[in-house]
Amino acid sequence: MCPRVPMLSGFCLAVLLWLGIATPPPSLAQQELSPPQLAKLLAQTTLTLRASEAPAGEEQPQVVVFSGVSLGRGLAVTFYWPRQDKPLRVTLTGGGQAQATVEVWDQYSGLCLLKLSRDDVPGIAVSREEVVPGQRVYSGAASGVHPPVISAGIVGGVNRVLSGSGLPPLLQCDLRTGDTSTGAAVIDTQGRLLGVLAVVDDRPGANSWAWAVPASHVQRLLRARVPGKKVVLKRRRPQLGCVMQRGPGGEVVVQRVWPRGPAERAGLRVGDQVVAADGVPVRSVYQVVSQVLRRQPGDRIVLTIRRQGKQKEVSITLGGGQVVEPARWTQALQQSPRQLRIGTLGRQIYQIQRRGTVAGEEDTLPPEARLFAEQAKRFAAYIETLRKELRQRDEQIRRQQQQIEQLQRQLEQLQRQSSRK
Repeated sequence: MCPRVPMLSGFCLAVLLWLGIATPPPSLAQQELSPPQLAKLLAQTTLTLRASEAPAGEEQPQVVVFSGVSLGRGLAVTFYWPRQDKPLRVTLTGGGQAQATVEVWDQYSGLCLLKLSRDDVPGIAVSREEVVPGQRVYSGAASGVHPPVISAGIVGGVNRVLSGSGLPPLLQCDLRTGDTSTGAAVIDTQGRLLGVLAVVDDRPGANSWAWAVPASHVQRLLRARVPGKKVVLKRRRPQLGCVMQRGPGGEVVVQRVWPRGPAERAGLRVGDQVVAADGVPVRSVYQVVSQVLRRQPGDRIVLTIRRQGKQKEVSITLGGGQVVEPARWTQALQQSPRQLRIGTLGRQIYQIQRRGTVAGEEDTLPPEARLFAEQAKRFAAYIETLRKELRQRDEQIRRQQQQIEQLQRQLEQLQRQSSRK
């Protein structure tokens, strides 16, 4: 029998857990928090951020109020387009004050990693687990010295592409939001950060969906951080390192693999048939390209391939390509800080989607379609270059053949002259 002591030994605890007599302590299994506990956690970690900026063409500055979430250790994250290197004013629940400076700014996700002027603000842990539809979530909109306004809902969908926004795939959440909800945390029932609110659909008659940038992009900010230095993460076009084509039976087949590229390093070969990308069945090359373009260099994509009748998975770490210009809505943010308000940002995105009022009809296309078209143009230009080189080689071969024929005639003439003598 196990001795009756306050703390169970590791062996006895393992036996009791195996028999189902004991429940694992919090250190072994993360416990869910009650709604009041989650509200308290959001009150401790939600920041009210204020930016004083002057719109283009105006001299009088305006104050824009939005949310942020503390990660602890003097760090915080928010959804924000910084136009100046001026510190942000921070108000904590209860009236505490601080300042925040931008340390890492991601032009793709719109997230900023902030350094606070004080290190005693509690933080939320960033989740590394996969978010699933139907998952219960909570959020809190900043309210200055007062506790944040808490909202509860569910995750309606994951990897949702908001056409015209230029943002990465988002979490679509059924949450109530307000004017200060930009940058607010979306947490699970265990109090872990799942995402940061970015856009709401506030069109008349809309169902009030809210979209959040997944926490994986927060992890990207933390990895890129260099203490004491401002880092700007520009959006880059990811590279898979191979060319695919449609096979005779409609399948997606690898036609070419770039030497020393991401696909070759992962073990992809010419002739492999791609049947799925990250578990999603694919029936066209565009479906694979679309999955790639939703990522950034350094991200992974898992391709399910069929080779010699056997199916296997290949995990590819994407390479880095050329810089992609910021989306049109982010350029609009540079013109007016009022666009930082989540409602106006939502309207701006949907105006771009419906009418193309910002930059013409081509901007109404989804970002993946525009990038795919650009990639097709580059391939066409590369093919034309190869054809030109081939024509030059053919011309060179033709000239060499003429020289050979001329030398052959001269040789025959010399042989005839030699035979006469």
